[in-house]
Amino acid sequence: MARKAKNEEMAVILERMLKQYGLTVGLDKVNVKDIYKSVVGDYIFNQTKSIQLRKKVLFIKFDIPAIRQEISMAKSTLVKSINEKAQKQLVDEIIIH
Repeated sequence: MARKAKNEEMAVILERMLKQYGLTVGLDKVNVKDIYKSVVGDYIFNQTKSIQLRKKVLFIKFDIPAIRQEISMAKSTLVKSINEKAQKQLVDEIIIH
């Protein structure tokens, strides 16, 4: 029981340090790619040419028009799923180009 409490304390301390030194933005940029992959699956992830997170806007680029259309129609669901997986408001909007 004491070990679990220490681990939770460490997590809180680490999160506080990341916020204090402004590193959460960079960490979010890395994490959003992993979260996106887990939400859309391997096939769509592999067809995605670029993924960038800037100021809570997720920019996604596809070369295949059918996938671009499919993701365009599911933007709100995708935003909700990404934020649920991240357990915070990571993405407000998705722009597909």
